[in-house]
Amino acid sequence: MNYAGLPGIPGIWIDFAEGLLAGSTSQPAPPNMRSVKAQAQILKSRQYPRAKISCLLAEDINPNLEPIRESIFGLTQPETVVILAEIQASLFGGPMFQLLKCLAAVKLCRELANENVRALPVCWIGEASAANLTELSVNLLDSRGEIRRLRLQHEGTDSLAGDLLPAKEIAELLKKIEQFGNGVFNSEVIEILRSAYGSEETFASATARLITALMQEWGLIVLNPQAPPLQLFGAEILNSLRGRAREANMPLWNRASSGAGADLGERRSGGCGSAFLEHSCLLPVAVTIINPCELDPFINALPGFKALAVPPPVAWPQSGATILDARTSRILGKYQLAIDELFSGEREVAGKIKLRMPNSAAGKLHELMLEVGCRMAE
Repeated sequence: MNYAGLPGIPGIWIDFAEGLLAGSTSQPAPPNMRSVKAQAQILKSRQYPRAKISCLLAEDINPNLEPIRESIFGLTQPETVVILAEIQASLFGGPMFQLLKCLAAVKLCRELANENVRALPVCWIGEASAANLTELSVNLLDSRGEIRRLRLQHEGTDSLAGDLLPAKEIAELLKKIEQFGNGVFNSEVIEILRSAYGSEETFASATARLITALMQEWGLIVLNPQAPPLQLFGAEILNSLRGRAREANMPLWNRASSGAGADLGERRSGGCGSAFLEHSCLLPVAVTIINPCELDPFINALPGFKALAVPPPVAWPQSGATILDARTSRILGKYQLAIDELFSGEREVAGKIKLRMPNSAAGKLHELMLEVGCRMAE
């Protein structure tokens, strides 16, 4: 994807996505197939608790989900590497980019198969902090293409991931979704949401159930470290990590002092506390899918990888998508506008339209500028 010109995208992310950052101990490796294949080769010679993790995952998987069971078995093979996407426990799966992260992991595994590299997609459910949240919300488009916001009041602990779902409020929100859809929304997806979030679950387990249901046909493994068996095993790995950090005289994020829901920025500040480092100590992670907000934390974690002699994964930019409704698509086609032209601003867009319109249409320009302004605001 070409990120140049997108609003809110920092310059360092553009350089990274285009492979312009130099791979070193202080900069991530270039996100390309050569770097990934080199990382996969390095991981073959390292030992991981593959069998233990596979057994723990198999206990939690529906026996009918054959593609995922095949992936779990594949994880036991020493030549298999992991393409990991971490998402946060959230309401109804959270923002769209979380699903795009998972799809990017699936797609990259398919491409690596053509390079004779066996890779499995893994989704890690992260510990989102809710310390500063008064409510949770998601946005969706209703049957007429209007944006609707669903809110859920949050009165739980500082750790959103481990909080129990408020069943009554969830049921009310699901009813609103059906009302907004007015018969247009996919009934199967609504039923998946109801199944995942409509029972006595935590935010982490509900998110895991949702992603599993949506991605099962591609064999995506969803790893929820909040699940009791994995939580105990993860604690063993983390304790081992702490010991190695003390030997290396490294700064250490202390889960016991910070609480299970430590702020994501604090947890990813680098050193032994980095979530990226935790992933790579537990799994043979060849690639981690990241978004623009995660680039700096990943770079900050690289010295920790070096100090503990853990091979850092290749950071891979997540996929992006622009969703258009039919009306917007017709407007863009009518005035011969490309998506990236909208990022140049209202005045420049109106100028381009004026140049492309016949002189007889000059009287409609003011009305058109107002329409463009409204659409840009949305």
